[in-house]
Amino acid sequence: MRYYIWHDEGSCDNCVDDDLGEALRIAEELECDGHEGVYISDENHNLITLTPWELSVDLVRDMHADTYRALYEALEDQNYHPEALVLEAKRTGNRQFAERAEALLAAQMAAGELTPNLYAKRQALRAEMAGVRNATIH
Repeated sequence: MRYYIWHDEGSCDNCVDDDLGEALRIAEELECDGHEGVYISDENHNLITLTPWELSVDLVRDMHADTYRALYEALEDQNYHPEALVLEAKRTGNRQFAERAEALLAAQMAAGELTPNLYAKRQALRAEMAGVRNATIH
């Protein structure tokens, strides 16, 4: 999968093959250098962001598998576990799962930590999503 880093009203002079982490590093460097409107897209013109709550359920559900996997792994690698859960919930296409994951993310941010209660709710949601996935496979 090829990733493109855009900035300053449509300029694209950076391209990275198969390494979303490197694309994210370049995008961060551009922002630090004062460039505005920095974003990343994949070769299929899908917007890549580490803020999955900004992405629609439909966009994540329909996202190319390589793009989804790279974004999910980038979130997990940076210990953005609640954000990864939001992405995972949106990938199911189930709006209630997405809303619950976003509520858990907001609650964790408000608490400033992952409390035992929030952890239990996160695990319950993951188990419920896995159950739905398994039921649709059989």
